[in-house]
Amino acid sequence: MKFFKKTLLPLLVAFILLLGSSYGCILHGLIGGVPSYSNRKYVAPDEQAIATYIDNTLKLSETPGQETRLVQARSLVLSSFYNVLTSYTVASIEYNKDVTNQTAKERYEYISKYANELQNSVLEMEKKIFSTSYKDYFVSNLGQEYVDGMLEYKVKSEDLLSLESRETELASQYSAVAQNADAAELASIYAELVKTRNQIAALNVDADGKPYENYMDYAYAEVYGRDYTPDDAESFRESIIAHIKPVMEKIKASSVILKSPKTTVSSLKKYASAVIAETAPSIHSSWQYMMRYGLYDFELSATKANTSYVTEFYQYGDGFMFINPSGAFVSDLDTVLHEFGHYNAIFYEDESKSGSLSSSNYDLLETHSQGFELITLPAVKRIFEKYSLADYYQTYAYNLIYNSVSTLLLQSVIDDFEYAVYSAPSEELTKDFLEKTFADAFKKYFSSEKTLNYYKIPHLYQSPAYCISYAVSMTFASEIWISDNNVDVYLNVVSYGANHYLSEVYKPLGLENPLLPETIQTVAKAYDAFADENF
Repeated sequence: MKFFKKTLLPLLVAFILLLGSSYGCILHGLIGGVPSYSNRKYVAPDEQAIATYIDNTLKLSETPGQETRLVQARSLVLSSFYNVLTSYTVASIEYNKDVTNQTAKERYEYISKYANELQNSVLEMEKKIFSTSYKDYFVSNLGQEYVDGMLEYKVKSEDLLSLESRETELASQYSAVAQNADAAELASIYAELVKTRNQIAALNVDADGKPYENYMDYAYAEVYGRDYTPDDAESFRESIIAHIKPVMEKIKASSVILKSPKTTVSSLKKYASAVIAETAPSIHSSWQYMMRYGLYDFELSATKANTSYVTEFYQYGDGFMFINPSGAFVSDLDTVLHEFGHYNAIFYEDESKSGSLSSSNYDLLETHSQGFELITLPAVKRIFEKYSLADYYQTYAYNLIYNSVSTLLLQSVIDDFEYAVYSAPSEELTKDFLEKTFADAFKKYFSSEKTLNYYKIPHLYQSPAYCISYAVSMTFASEIWISDNNVDVYLNVVSYGANHYLSEVYKPLGLENPLLPETIQTVAKAYDAFADENF
């Protein structure tokens, strides 16, 4: 999951092109090589100096014949911007390592707010200088598509920035109290988030120039790079109930005895590395890179945020893997392999692939992780047999297949719940309403009463309207898994990166639309057959 959208990556490309050098050379020239995580420090930004850099760039753009000075001034702004993004990433990681640390919390909230404001200022700067007599110069250096994209960028208003800051504060508040707060307090935080996000949606307009009615409509269209609508998602969810729900009942009825050794950091590192190398040797270098530069945290801690994720360091072209282990090795190994799918994708995007999307498609991002989990199953079996862990393979396979099928159902529950909540009048957002709405949604997809509470799902607080991507991507990932030569198919999918619509990836690879009922039915049959054979 990512805080800043892919509008940042064209900025980085622009920075590189106008300096007239390769990415690696810039890194070595600026920072003397790639630093380990321990050397990536939070540096409080000099807001006044950065504001001056932006002002100087804008002033130079008003005078013709200043190409060299303008490029230098603009590069200073962009390098400062990426330094701020690094500080943001470090601050978020360090806060997630210990959510009880008040200093880390305040620092994270500050840099989140400032980085969002600075991003707006930098994109506004780009828009202004591309509207001057230097437009043709920048087109020749950066390309028409980039310049046009910046000229179309909608500068955020002060009201919108203020609401986004409030959203960050509320999400941070949830992280700090989630483990110990009661249902009433968590309901209050969530209700305030929903109201704030609907206000954010109302300050944005759709393709027809009309304000969005609620945050779900806004997020589907603007945030997640989807080429389908909430109505399409509703049809998708109906197919999930029809075809996937019976498979879940069969898997739950299995007599598998679950068992697992305890997690240690060393065991996660050893066996994850072995499974990756066994599955696809060509991408093992991504794991080795992560290890070499200390770009991970696998420690068990009661004060860590209840989440696992990969976050990018845009300044260095790499990322950091944050894992909050459960303590059960088979589950935690799966989590690491899932997140490695995200991590490797940072390095293996083929920029020559054509596409029409400038921001990330989160369905594709999640396909990278879920698909990797599934295609590694044979390697996990071989590695477990090699290292005398064969008794745990059935537990590993059961957990993965159960969780994959459950993902299709539970993430549909969450999308169903969110749409009801964000469509409701704000005065109805009470504790009782939220609990009943979630319980009603749960009953549609599972043949049982709810087994968790909505306020135990961090995504509802931290990544609204995100979860349907898990279900759509799981369908796509499952298609990859059941394909002939699935490792090659997976690597081809990853090579497209995430800056594409789904149709721009599944069509050229000969795969089916994951939202179609017949695709879901095919996937359901594959899971049913696997359960028959293994459980």
